[in-house]
Amino acid sequence: MSGPPETLVLTAFQGRVMEVRRQGQPLPLSPLERELLALLAEAAPEPVSRESLAERLGLSLPSLYSLVYRLRRRLGSEVVLQLGSATTREGRVYGFSGYRLTLATRLDRPLTRR
Repeated sequence: MSGPPETLVLTAFQGRVMEVRRQGQPLPLSPLERELLALLAEAAPEPVSRESLAERLGLSLPSLYSLVYRLRRRLGSEVVLQLGSATTREGRVYGFSGYRLTLATRLDRPLTRR
């Protein structure tokens, strides 16, 4: 008998993801990794293009590739899927190229004191 599907829980405060939990355990992610994860979670289950992610994060495409690589190593390559064609040496992309989350996500917003 299997349990409930695995979910990533993103805890946000003042519009920023402060913590990410998987199976109840906090994940040690950098602020930029958390921001990338939040963008992917916001669009889920739809994919997000590389260009859109790079623009929203203020990164070059090579920096985005490195960031996604680190996030995939921490979460598992099956959690963040790479979609579409690869970039050529000349920097051209043919067709859609982007990323998509495969795990369900839930956004928690802690109560703030007044």
